[in-house]
Amino acid sequence: MENEAKQLILRELDAGERLLWAGQPRRGICFRGGDIYMIPFSLIWASFSIFWEILAFRENAPLFFVFGEFLSF
Repeated sequence: MENEAKQLILRELDAGERLLWAGQPRRGICFRGGDIYMIPFSLIWASFSIFWEILAFRENAPLFFVFGEFLSF
């Protein structure tokens, strides 16, 4: 199947063009080295954001504090 796809693509190339890669990407979840830091950090940050919003809504905080994290770019 991979060879058939390659032949189909090769027919579509113009003069001077060449095929660099043909096939399918790896399937499944692919982790990188930095993910060991980014995944826990993002989970902690999301937990803090949810906690902040719940606390701000429950305490009837000013609107700035309720949506403050959405305003910080």
